Amino acid sequence: GLLFLCEVYLYVVGSTRHSLHLSPSTGIHILPTSTGGIQQKNEIPLKVRVTFPHVQCKDLDFAHDNAYMSTGEFGRYHNPKAMRLRSPTMAEIRKIVPNAPTSRSGCTVDGNIKVPLVGGTFQVTISQRAWQQMTAVAMFSSMGKGQPFPNVTHYIHSVTFGDHFPLAPNPMEDVPHVFENKYGGVGLSFVNVRLVPTRYKTLLSEQKMFQSSVTHTFVKPETLAANSSPTLPGLSITYDFTPLAVKHEQYRESFLVFLSSLVSIVGGTFVTVSLITGCLVHSASAVAKKLD
Repeated sequence: GLLFLCEVYLYVVGSTRHSLHLSPSTGIHILPTSTGGIQQKNEIPLKVRVTFPHVQCKDLDFAHDNAYMSTGEFGRYHNPKAMRLRSPTMAEIRKIVPNAPTSRSGCTVDGNIKVPLVGGTFQVTISQRAWQQMTAVAMFSSMGKGQPFPNVTHYIHSVTFGDHFPLAPNPMEDVPHVFENKYGGVGLSFVNVRLVPTRYKTLLSEQKMFQSSVTHTFVKPETLAANSSPTLPGLSITYDFTPLAVKHEQYRESFLVFLSSLVSIVGGTFVTVSLITGCLVHSASAVAKKLD
């Protein structure tokens, strides 16, 4: 009975197998110009929600592939309303500043855009205008009057590329990046993301998803200044797609195989019981003859 129930359970639940293969070749438009929000075949959504608790929205800027919001270039390649700067909620701020006052400050970058299936960058940084003002104040201010540079500590609530593979954790979810240095918390958080195309096939549907592998580096302000980095303090995410893809497939044996297994279990059980019963009967008969 137990073997019969186990066989039925395995047939209903199914089995899982993994395979590795090359990703299919795709063709894309290098310079998309449509802002209508229509998803092309070789595009995936990039969803972002990041909170900067110490920087006002007027001092922040974001960009995709160096197309900045402040210059209007972002709106040429994406829906201008797809990504926005807004005041954070107290729940968002207290995830990284537990004892934050009730008077809200800071800024949250929230939204999603469509990106092609090629490598790129997404940045949330101090705006060029605000940075120029801050450096000017730093040059002409006297010592001992506080640091004019902002604290770019931030909290990544979620950054996802396409549909995330549900059987693996998202390394870009609920991640704090805290800056503490003599300049008041200025620096660059550089995140490198490798995306693994994954085809997730269940018994009822099939979806194309992505798994991600992340490396994270804190770049100090001295390093930014020494290398004359064009990237301003904040968060910079560089992503690329691996040429290998993973196929995660749930499958079920054919009904004939399942039926033959059940028949084998029932037949084997019947034969085994018959042999044991025959042995017991024969043994009992032999014992009875000896007693007589």
